[in-house]
This record gives sequence, C-alpha cells and structure tokens, in this order.
Amino acid sequence: MMNNYGWAHLDNEKGFVVAFPNGTRDQDNQRFWDVDHDFHSGLDIDDDGFLRELALHLQNEYQLDPDRTFVTTPLPNFDPHDGSTVQLKVYSSFFNTLKFRYYLVLGGGHDWPGRS
Repeated sequence: MMNNYGWAHLDNEKGFVVAFPNGTRDQDNQRFWDVDHDFHSGLDIDDDGFLRELALHLQNEYQLDPDRTFVTTPLPNFDPHDGSTVQLKVYSSFFNTLKFRYYLVLGGGHDWPGRS
C-alpha cells in the first residue's frame, strides 16, 4: 500500500501525516487483519482498538487535530465485471457536524486494491 498510491510523497507536499499499519502476524508469520477467516479462528485481534490507539498516538506525537484525523483506503473499481459492488453508508450526529462514511464492499473477497 505504501508504494502503490504515492501517499508517502504527497503527505510532505500537502502537509498531512499518513501511516501504513501492517496488521498482526499469524501462526505462519504472515501479516493479516482480523476479518474472521476460518484459518484465523481462535485469534481475537482488536484491530479497531489498535487503529484507534494509533490515531491517538499520532495525534499526540505530531500535534494533529482530532477533528481532521481519518482512517481510509482507496476503493477504485479495477474490474466492473467482477461481480463486486460498494455500498456507502453515511452516519452523522445531531450534536456534531462531522460525518462518518462507511464503505461496504460486497462480493469483492479479501484483496488489496491494485494487486492481482
């Protein structure tokens, strides 16, 4: 991910911070995120908690604005005929003007964007 999209160079140019967490190592020493695959059964990893703590750490370390901190991933449609679709759900609060956009990929399997 770090080398595929140019974020590492764009952050310095545009003045933002970008992080590329690697996930956890499994029993075969492979990196993974906890997406409940059968071959990762018995491993209870708190990826959400990890990302939340990483965001807090980066905010404290680099004096980042919590209201301008985002977790994201690119979602280009490389193959419109692969049977996958994306649903966008937007959540907001009466008490806050911020919005949370949740992209749910249906029928896409588990793969990194840009990898074949």
